[in-house]
Amino acid sequence: MPVTDSAAGSASERGTLIVADLPIEGIWTQLSLWESQALAAKLLRTKAEGLRDAPNDAKIQRKAASLAYCLRNAREYLRGGQSAITSRVVANYYGCMWLASAILVANPSNDYDLEKLESVTKSGHGLGNIADDRQAFPDNEFVYVRESGFFPEFLKAQGLSRADLAAVKIAGAPVREVTGLDPDRASRLISIIDILARIPELKGTFEYVTDRPALSFGVAYASFNYQEDPEKLEGIANLFGEVRQGREHTWVSLTEVKHLDQRFIEENGPPLTDYQLRTFAGSTAWEGKLAHPADQLWWSSIKHYKSAMCGTSWVKPLLGHIDDMFSLNLMMLYELSILARYRPAVWRQIIEGSLDQYRALIEAYNQVVDRVIPELALQGISGQRVTATTAGSMFAPV
Repeated sequence: MPVTDSAAGSASERGTLIVADLPIEGIWTQLSLWESQALAAKLLRTKAEGLRDAPNDAKIQRKAASLAYCLRNAREYLRGGQSAITSRVVANYYGCMWLASAILVANPSNDYDLEKLESVTKSGHGLGNIADDRQAFPDNEFVYVRESGFFPEFLKAQGLSRADLAAVKIAGAPVREVTGLDPDRASRLISIIDILARIPELKGTFEYVTDRPALSFGVAYASFNYQEDPEKLEGIANLFGEVRQGREHTWVSLTEVKHLDQRFIEENGPPLTDYQLRTFAGSTAWEGKLAHPADQLWWSSIKHYKSAMCGTSWVKPLLGHIDDMFSLNLMMLYELSILARYRPAVWRQIIEGSLDQYRALIEAYNQVVDRVIPELALQGISGQRVTATTAGSMFAPV
């Protein structure tokens, strides 16, 4: 069952602990609470506490009705029991669209409700798709961010600045063909392989299926920190990466990438310096130096991501700017739904033909969607950190 911390503080400072035999069931139980308009209104009032421009009751009620509706639709798509890969891929996209809509309307600071969602989606989903007939799958399949529609609005709501959004979207008319596309617009096309490479939960499967390196990197506190300055780095607290006053860097270890060369690491890995391949206690890993203020922990100075299906990871931002994991997954699901609905020739090859290795990859990705996306949505909707665990685990109540 879900338990919310009762400590004082804003919603973002509190947390939700979910304890269940199957944590994903507990996550859906929590989301389903807000299918009640009364409970959705309660959430919005809690999130609005302390806002300078607090919404009035009429706005709260509009948003609550919208949130309840979005979550019901999301659950019907994502929990509908589809087993066939084609119907499941399509349902996953629309379900995640409704979860993204729920994230928008659950923010009491904006004006999103069902009417505004409708006005935004009249301009489309905000994503486009194009195939390059000169190349073979998967390098010929591209998705791009359009000038208007739902997705660019969602990116803005997730914190992407106006300047960064302008740098990733393709303005003007939809892309009709890749041949002859001017270099600036062509540079904003995103291949399906580039998105898959950034799903940390798929890292091992992606590399096995494609024989290409993933663009997510496990990050950890490097053992070399103890060797470099043993006097300042002694004590059990430093097992968790505590930084003593006066030390303005930490060595960070990249896990499971020792087979990659230094040039690839420097071009695609985390923003570290002085990369070195080191061996400690029989384990070899690339390590780099992360600069940070002396009074801050190292992980406060680097964007990182962790889910129930992957360890702490750094993901290379898409087009240099998009690093929100829910947004990356929404793009991936859009592309898969396009293939399933409108590209029967290539989709058949994926399902039962010469490209069936990608079916295995997509099936693995569907499992990521089932477990990870609802938890990301719960965090976005509640505005709280979420810990989902099983009874009797070290994170469960004593």
